[in-house]
Amino acid sequence: SSPRACSHAPEGAEGEGGRRGGMSRSAGRPRGGSDAAAVGDPLLSHSSGSYGEGIDSLQRRHKVWLNVYDISESTSRLNTMLLKVNLGAFHCGVEVLGDEWFFAWGETDYTGVLWNEPRGHQVHFFRQTVCMGESPLSESEIRQVLERVMDDWPANSYHPIHKNCVTFAEELTRELGVPTPFPRWVAGAIDAGKCCLCSPIANFAWRVIQWQRRRRPDEQQHYLDAR
Repeated sequence: SSPRACSHAPEGAEGEGGRRGGMSRSAGRPRGGSDAAAVGDPLLSHSSGSYGEGIDSLQRRHKVWLNVYDISESTSRLNTMLLKVNLGAFHCGVEVLGDEWFFAWGETDYTGVLWNEPRGHQVHFFRQTVCMGESPLSESEIRQVLERVMDDWPANSYHPIHKNCVTFAEELTRELGVPTPFPRWVAGAIDAGKCCLCSPIANFAWRVIQWQRRRRPDEQQHYLDAR
């Protein structure tokens, strides 16, 4: 189906495509490391120390949004054309309980699940928000889901086709039980890359990229030693 923004988008969702968002809140945290969580961790920001806060944690029907970004300013123009044939390439994050959650690559087994201010990714260019409906889960149940996906998605498990920000967003929205199906136009390029011809090429290219990234620090150290 064609892209369609939510008719009741959250405040600030009508930003211009291609404009950088605000500063991210944190760089994430280690897998399963609640005692090693970063300052400002949204999973630890809720306290049930008072009666009123305990009631809030049981409240259900929390709205969920899918925030979609163009990878870069140049791909913004390209995506406008590629969307016509369902081949757009996007970054996306899931907004729930006031934070936007996404998955990113890294070389450690720390979690690759990070968060930032909604529609405020520092690298990619915000395009639009898609309303995914309301989650039937309570706030505490949603936080349990977030804890679980942080353990299940280590940074070094990233793959550009099979395990990336789009597949993460699709799984997270499914875990949150939203009524709206994940928009296939967001996953257009990802779905195309899973075909029998493209998948081997993508796997080979990804191995080359990983090899180059691992080799770069060694080369820099060799250069420093030589000096």
